[in-house]
Amino acid sequence: MRRERIAAWALTACMALTLLPLHAGAVPISGPSATETVLPTQVTAAAEENTVHALQAAGLPVYTLQKMGNDRENLVLLLLGDGYTQDQQQQFLQEARVQLGRLMALEPYSRLAHRINVYAVPAVSNEAGLSSENNKLDTYFGLTTLFETKSIGFRSDTDGEARVNAIRADLERRCLDEGAFVDNIHMFVNTNADVGSASGIYSFSTGGAEDYAMAHELSHSVGKLGDEYGIDTRFPNVSTGSDIKWKKMMGYRSIIACENNDGRVLIPTAFKCNMYQSDQPFCEVCRLALVRRMFATDKIQNGMELYVADPEVTTAHNNTEDSERYRVTQENLLKKAPNIRDLSLRTVIQNLSDQERKVKLVLGVVKADGEPREPLKEEVFTVPALTNKDSMEAACIYPILTFNPIQGTNFEAGDRLVGEVLDVESGEVLATYQEPEYDTYQVDYLLEDGQSIPNTFTTELLLPKGCGDPFISQWAPRTVGGHAFVRMEREGLALRLYYRQTAQTVPPEKPKLEGAVTIIGTPKYNQPLTATVTNLTPAGAKLTYQWYHDDERILGAIKETYTPTAEDIGKSVHVAVSAEKCTGVLKSEEVTVAKADAFKMADYDCQMYYHITEVQEITAYNFVPADQVQDAVIKDGVRDMVDPDHIISTEDFTSTTFKLADGLTPADAGKTASWKVIITSTTHGDTTGTITVKITAKDAPVVPKPEPKPEPSQPGGSTGGNTGGSSSGGGSSSGSSGGSSSGGGGDTASAKPETATKLDGTKVETVTKPDGTTVKTETKKDGSVSKTETKKDGSSVTENKAADGSTGTVKTDKNGQTEAAAKVSGKAVEDAKKNGEAVKAPVEVEATRNSSTAPTVSIELPKGAGETKVEIPVSNANSGTVAVLVHPDGTEEVVKNSLPTENGIQLTVNGGATVKIVDNSKDFADTQNHWAKDAIDFVSARGLVNGINETTYAPDSSTIRAQLWTILARQNDADLSGGNTWYEKAQNWAKAKGISDGTDPDGAINRAQMVTMLWRAMDQPAAGSAASFTDVPTDSYYAQAVAWAVEHGITSGVGGGRFDPDAACTRAQIAAFLYRSMK
Repeated sequence: MRRERIAAWALTACMALTLLPLHAGAVPISGPSATETVLPTQVTAAAEENTVHALQAAGLPVYTLQKMGNDRENLVLLLLGDGYTQDQQQQFLQEARVQLGRLMALEPYSRLAHRINVYAVPAVSNEAGLSSENNKLDTYFGLTTLFETKSIGFRSDTDGEARVNAIRADLERRCLDEGAFVDNIHMFVNTNADVGSASGIYSFSTGGAEDYAMAHELSHSVGKLGDEYGIDTRFPNVSTGSDIKWKKMMGYRSIIACENNDGRVLIPTAFKCNMYQSDQPFCEVCRLALVRRMFATDKIQNGMELYVADPEVTTAHNNTEDSERYRVTQENLLKKAPNIRDLSLRTVIQNLSDQERKVKLVLGVVKADGEPREPLKEEVFTVPALTNKDSMEAACIYPILTFNPIQGTNFEAGDRLVGEVLDVESGEVLATYQEPEYDTYQVDYLLEDGQSIPNTFTTELLLPKGCGDPFISQWAPRTVGGHAFVRMEREGLALRLYYRQTAQTVPPEKPKLEGAVTIIGTPKYNQPLTATVTNLTPAGAKLTYQWYHDDERILGAIKETYTPTAEDIGKSVHVAVSAEKCTGVLKSEEVTVAKADAFKMADYDCQMYYHITEVQEITAYNFVPADQVQDAVIKDGVRDMVDPDHIISTEDFTSTTFKLADGLTPADAGKTASWKVIITSTTHGDTTGTITVKITAKDAPVVPKPEPKPEPSQPGGSTGGNTGGSSSGGGSSSGSSGGSSSGGGGDTASAKPETATKLDGTKVETVTKPDGTTVKTETKKDGSVSKTETKKDGSSVTENKAADGSTGTVKTDKNGQTEAAAKVSGKAVEDAKKNGEAVKAPVEVEATRNSSTAPTVSIELPKGAGETKVEIPVSNANSGTVAVLVHPDGTEEVVKNSLPTENGIQLTVNGGATVKIVDNSKDFADTQNHWAKDAIDFVSARGLVNGINETTYAPDSSTIRAQLWTILARQNDADLSGGNTWYEKAQNWAKAKGISDGTDPDGAINRAQMVTMLWRAMDQPAAGSAASFTDVPTDSYYAQAVAWAVEHGITSGVGGGRFDPDAACTRAQIAAFLYRSMK
């Protein structure tokens, strides 16, 4: 069955509100503003006629605001009001209609409007308003705010909930169609306070709310959606970094994985959803969740067979980026065409029927005159049948139609890209991506005498092109400032709305916010700026902040302090300050954000040894302290010796190799070359330094030549004959009577060892057996021996014996699975501990990315060795390589203190252990060229600091105190299970260990706090001397911690002799501090 066509008014309401401005001007004293929706006349007419009183529930009148079909098959919504007196009953009905209109203007409610029945039951309260703990009013249902919060519930000393249940039961028995039930109850409260909540089938909001508060609260109840400013991850729209619930939707319709302001959880958009802020529409994740919930619980039956989300056409982009700026419109099509790599048409399709469906995605172009061109591309997709309503995801697809390349397509002025989703069987168009066309109307609010209504001014109203006067008049608010709507006059795109003046009580004017805002701090990259307000009037006003760059709002920058990012460099930044219950906004002067100070780089000397027959390279170390590098490149040049255009990527800052342009000759020995290095950065000032390279020659390696094999005809050889006689060469010839025929080498020549000697004196002996097996034995000068036997099927066994008596065996089967065993001698342990080193296991393995295929290494120490540091050689070790302990019961555990070394991985063993060697690197997209990549790979591989999702780490984001408690607790293997909040156990651990006082869990961590807590977690080790930073007072609480960190190479400051203790500590810096402290 095809999807039913919804009512025309619902369609037009949906279209008109998709681009409505959310704040289109001053809000009138009461009633909806010019951009608010009210239900059309044909839907609300019943509420204005006395005939509605024929229906009653629990003795109260029932108003049918919307009935679109049988109550049993539709979602039934009951609207109630509390705190409305006898004289305010029409106010309740009007507010209910206005709020319902706003609800129906939002997807997916607008699409499902034809399957939602709405009933309103007015109830008379003796007192107007909403109760609180300190002010109990006589209202019909006894609603009150709870615990001095914005949440609403029933007072325990009233029978309000029983009254609601009586109305509900009577409505179901007397008014609804047979077998139908009330699905949800929404209650409006008569207050000006910003309140709202939901619980079970109940939801609550302010009747006079000026946004989509009803939709927000009702969706908690209908769709089980969570608040995106909260931290509860039980809901479909709130997630953790380890399991993003909407991963398949990322990159579509602004869906990403964004940290909310608390930084604890991930939400689907950058604060663009109604579940984060109630003046927004719903994001696609929430829309899909609402549809799924309504159909899975049978609130709606047989109303739709396929849910097709709004298609989107974009150019290529990463799925971690907001797709909005990549969306293709008529305006930017010609501009983008020369640079477009590909176009993609995306949507989400949920099957709501038990039949498999096929849909076709078509991407095409429509010319300016409306004539379509040939489709650019089309593709058919299959949507699985819905067989289990408890598993809606199994019947959902996320199709992407990609057209590439596009450079050959000639776009013309007026061309529009159109994406369509069609039902293959019927040919019905299910959804279309096509730019809607709107007219912007200028709206004035006037009294009948032509005077403007006080406290209003001209606003803009966005409506579909071609609307007639009857439709436009439906959008006129019924009351403005208590004055009733009379008529509308239209002249072109100018609307004049006239209202009949009525007597009213004008509330007192809000005080004007006055004062001066100053930005304190140096406007440079990564340097915090703080907004300071002086001469504030009224005193004690509760201030809110919003930071801007180049007059564009910076998402999430709503605190008193803001730290500029790389995106702010070169832009003008200012802050706007407003206050609750005040008019006016205070604006600071603009400051231009500059790059941060240059990196600190010392001159140094290095020496190069080389063989004259080899390709020449120079390896240089420690160009710049790693914690100072941000998105920079290095350009170098050495006189006639190095390619002057050589560019070094950021991952090579602490160690990089330069290849010489033409190689060296023996004549270059002893030469010294001056090398100037210039570091340029997108975030920091330019830095220069000098390297001096001295060249010292070495002799060419001596490679022994193999002995020549004798030819058969040479003296000393023998030839087989048939006579049994002897040859002239002195050899013997056996005849056919039974002698053997052999030349100088014969069949045994292939088994003769081939020998060679390496430069370090190691002797190598290789034997190839007749079956193709090769045996290679290496004997070093110190007496250690390694013997490897490799078979033709690729399997091998290596047996090693070290000079100190340790032995090891490495077995690799033909499928590449490796098992190694090492038995460490007592002498090896004794020597290693005496020298303060790790004992080296006499085996070598190669790490894999998958634990199931990773090599297993068993370590056996001599009795009485105690805890011993052991280094396992790994051929491909990196910062993300970890040892995974295999317990006797087969369970596995990452060894957090397993450390990568130059040649492998190091861990502490007591007696013995079996481990797997795994490359657990996370491959975050935003850290590949980051200065802290190694540190981030290290901490994320060990589960100390997780990414915000599988592909994103957010290295430059700040960290809060609760997160740091958790990180340090993980590092110390504290038990973090349970707790009333996600951080409670870590908080208690930090307090018990004296690491933190446990206060201000949401406070941002600065560099001084980070180093101090890390130092305390290490049991406050003493430092040799105080750090020499100019901004670290010797009597500061963090002085000893900073001194310790400098002494152990954990930090070297930010340059210029500064530590910058008050700067926010980013996630990258935290990774770096942890990494260095554990090495």
